[in-house]
This record gives sequence, structure tokens and C-alpha cells, in this order.
Amino acid sequence: MTRDELFQVLLSLVPQAEQDGMQTENNLPVYQAVAHGLGQISARRLRKSEAEFLLPHSLQKGTPAAFLRRARFKVQITRTGNTDLALFAQPGAIVMEGPDGRLYVNTEPVDYARRDENPVREVIFGCIVPGEVGNLEFLINDDLNVPLGKPEGWIPPEYVALSNQSRGRSNRGASAILSEGTIALKDTGKPAVFELGDAGLYVEILDSTDADNIGRIWRIRDHRWPGIEEPANSNIRPTIALLDDNHVREEFHFAQQDDGGVFTVYTAGLNDYAELDVPLLPAAPADGDAFYFAAVAPINEIDLRIDQPGAGEWDLIWEVWDGFVWVTPADVLDGTSGFRISGRVHVGGTDMQNTTTVNGLGPTYWVRARVANFVSITAQPIAGYGYPLCYESMHVELGTVEWIVRDWRDLGFTITSLQQITLGRDDDLGLIGDNRGMYPEQGETEEQFRRRVAQLPDVVTPAALNRVVNRLLAPLKLKSRVIDIGDEVLGFFFDEDAFDYYEPGYVYPLSPWKLLLDMTETYGHFYVLVPWIAEGDFGIFFDFGPSIYLPDKGLYLGPCWDDGFMDGFSPVASYNVYPNIYREMKRRKLGGVSFTLIPDESLNVPP
Repeated sequence: MTRDELFQVLLSLVPQAEQDGMQTENNLPVYQAVAHGLGQISARRLRKSEAEFLLPHSLQKGTPAAFLRRARFKVQITRTGNTDLALFAQPGAIVMEGPDGRLYVNTEPVDYARRDENPVREVIFGCIVPGEVGNLEFLINDDLNVPLGKPEGWIPPEYVALSNQSRGRSNRGASAILSEGTIALKDTGKPAVFELGDAGLYVEILDSTDADNIGRIWRIRDHRWPGIEEPANSNIRPTIALLDDNHVREEFHFAQQDDGGVFTVYTAGLNDYAELDVPLLPAAPADGDAFYFAAVAPINEIDLRIDQPGAGEWDLIWEVWDGFVWVTPADVLDGTSGFRISGRVHVGGTDMQNTTTVNGLGPTYWVRARVANFVSITAQPIAGYGYPLCYESMHVELGTVEWIVRDWRDLGFTITSLQQITLGRDDDLGLIGDNRGMYPEQGETEEQFRRRVAQLPDVVTPAALNRVVNRLLAPLKLKSRVIDIGDEVLGFFFDEDAFDYYEPGYVYPLSPWKLLLDMTETYGHFYVLVPWIAEGDFGIFFDFGPSIYLPDKGLYLGPCWDDGFMDGFSPVASYNVYPNIYREMKRRKLGGVSFTLIPDESLNVPP
């Protein structure tokens, strides 16, 4: 029942005088809230009861039993501060806190350019705990209170807030060091310190002996805790924050096209978001024409949005200035396919890049894309936006750095809208399957597993187990036998057959199932007779040793053909079939019942 339906029921159960009191301006919201809560309980109870069904029925409003699923929401994030700083949040870096301590993280990256013209991002967040515990449908307002223009499922953002991930942690006396090939900050080991959850956040340098470092904000790539006492016997163990010095997002300091020695500057066009305003190659290029990209630091990668892909036959050679000549770094990877698609170019070679001046602009760090092997052009490549990812390092200094961790609130992030798009689900389908001893197989979809679980399981009985084994043996055109204790297996026959099998003059018993059984085999045990599977054998197929012929017996003693597995590696077929039979018997047998696999040569005759 809905809120309004429940409210009408409440009104119908009280006298008129009390109805009038319930609907006063002050009292009405209280009773509507009670009805809203009861409506959510009703909806949740309906959803859980429908989740007990494997397949939908005619009266079902929701979905039947499903796999475990995280609650997911569409969150509108608006950036209101620090717009001069390019920011990147990897999946899982941004944490939001909902009612009663529910935590949610972004499931997709969030990327802001420097002075980004679009401050709004719509990002999918998911609860860190899967299941219905993450659902916030009880916060969804009814039609009376939803503001105009808001979509269905809109939730007031005041109920969910960005988590205080930094908690204002700051300290001084840190050291700027090199660790794992990148710059890093090593704290003093005394609160405040860097923490494991800092990966993906940003740290600001408040003070440093290097004036250029002051005010710089670096993304924390990872966290390390060596656990080493510094100084010795002090019980102080500093932690290390690895900084992302190879992917500092900058603007292009200069950008220009070279058409046969005639340069045209496109710096503003490449840094803004306008479309089709930066021709990357001349309309009629020739070998040696190039596009030059410049930044204030060595360029590690270049990201380009190409609005009009280039078409034609030419090559691009990516080069950097090493102080003497233009050279191509060994690890260049062109993700634009020669300006034919949007993508990212890994330039590399940051250790060999040096500043220079091109067309009177600079000195800066330059990367150029030079035309080579030109044949034809049918479409001129034109870009609209791009940015460099630069290598920017700090000078090593010991015990003189003051730092503060900045989280997304500090960097100007605010939540302006929240919309539930997918409900979290408990693992009702998995629990039903577990109750039946059935589990999802690799690659099996939810719908496929639901259909399989909905079928009555063919388990437990000897006939059912025999059918399972025969299905596994069907490709080999062979069959098995499942024998239960008390059926063909008769047990111990003293001094009739069991003890006298190999005594001279005795005949092998007609029934091979007159056996000496131990206690574990006497009760709750069965045998699975399977054929010998020897096809695809590898290795030596004769036993080792000399061969001796006995004329009076007409027999050979010595090397002989093995009865089943030949010496060496087990057969290919058996290597796959036998383990599958064992696993299926273990899955489908009754609890507390044991079994034995026995190869039987008599089953090798195709049925």
C-alpha cells in the first residue's frame, strides 16, 4: 500500500474529531510520515515475498529471486572551488555517507580539467556492502513533495553527504624522497600520519625549503607502511605516501601547427572545449609538417579529443627535444592512430626531455607529431580539446615539509542531486540454489541459473546418480553402473569365497561383490563402476624388464600391456572425465553417504 492509501486507512479507524486533529497544518506531516514508513515496510515485505519465487507469476509486480546486487545511485556532483586545479578521482576514491553509517563509493572515474567549463558531473555510486541494506528508497519523497522538474526516484541530497576522508590531517617535519621510482612524502610516524585509505586523495604542500613546491597539490597514488623504526628503538614507524608525479594534469602552454615552415598558434583552441577549432595537420600536408605541443614540465602523455577524424595515408612520428636533436622515445604509443581517432598518446622519455624554443615560443618542453610517408588525405584531422599529463617532481629534502590531506569537500565538491536507479538485492537466488546443493557455474547468467534451479534436481537415488555419470560418459559412448550396499553387494561370506580366491582348485566366485567390508562401507556407502578410459595416453606403454616365454605353459612372463592406464601420464580423456564424475557424485549424494570409484573393464563395451 502507498502512503496515501495507508493514511486513508488511518483516518477511517478514528472518530471524526480525531480525523480533524490529524489533518491540521502541524499534525498532518507527522501522520503522513507514519504512513510513509508503513508503506515502505509494506513494499519491502512484498519484495522479499516475491523474491521467494524462482519464476515470475501473473500477480508479481517485482522481480523474482536474484543474485546479490549492490544498491546503486546516480549522483550529481557540482564543483564549486579550486577550479584552477585539474582533478581525477579513480573508482572507489570518493566516499559518501548515508543514513545510519551506510557508505557509498563512485563506481566510475571523475575527471575535471583545469578551469573546466562544465562544473557538473553525473556519477554512479554503489554501496560498499551488497544487498538491500544499501537501499535508500525510504528517502524517496512522494509526488506531493518532489520539486518540479526532478526525475522519478529523486532523493533530497541533504540525507547523503561526502565523507570527511581527510579529517583535517596535517603535520610538519616530513621528508620528500624517491620511492619505487616516484616522488613520495614520508611522514614523521607521529599523528597525524598518512593512512591506507588516502590512495586517490590529494595532499597539499603547505611549507617546504623549495619555494616552488609550496602550494602544490599532488594526487596520492598509493600508501606504504614499511614498519621500520626511525630512529631505532623509538617505536616510531613512519608511513609513505607515493605521489603521482607522472600524471599531473596541466594545460598546454603552447600549441602550434607547422605548415612547411609557416606556424599557426592554436593554444587557446586546444585548451578550451569548443569543437572543430584546431586543425592538427594542414589541409594539404607534406612530409616534415608537424604539430607542436608544449607544457611547463616534461610531457608523459597527451589526451586529444578529435572532432573530425583524419582520413588518408600517412604516418606520424612522435618526437621530443633532448637538448640537441629531436628523438623518438622507445616507449611511444599512439592511441590516436595518427590523428584518426580520439585517444591518448603515451610519449614517455620524460628523463630525456629538455626545454627549447619553437617559432620564438618558449623555452618550454615540446613534443611534436611529424608527418612522414605522406601519400594522400581525404579528411583533415581537426581537434577540439586536449591536455597533457606531465612529469613534475619535487626536490629531495629531509624533515622540512609541511603537508595537509585534502579530500573532495576541501577541493570544492558538493552533492546537488541524488537519484536511485537500481535497488540492491539480497542473494535470494543463491540461497535457494545452496539449499538445493546447486551453485552457479562459470559464465552462467542469472536467468540461466534461475531456470536450472527451478527444475527438480536429479539427485540422491542410485538411478539419479547413474544418470549423471552416464551423461558425462555419453561423449565417449560408454556407460557406468552405480551399486548400492544391500543390492548386489552382499557383504562377507566366511570361508566360502572371500578367503579362498587364489587357492589352487577354487573357482572365482560368480558374484564379484562378495566382499570384506569395513564399517564405513557397510552403512551409507555405494560404488560407482566406471569404464577404463585409456584413449590419449602418454608415456611408455610396456612394463619394464625382460620377456621370458614358458613353452609348457604357452605364456609370456615380463612386459605386458597394462590393463587400464598405461605407464606414464594419465590419459587425456580420463584426466577430465574422472574428476568430473567425482565432483558430481560429491555434489549430488546424500549428506553422510560415502562412495568409491572403481574402474570396471566389463563396461568398456559400448552400449
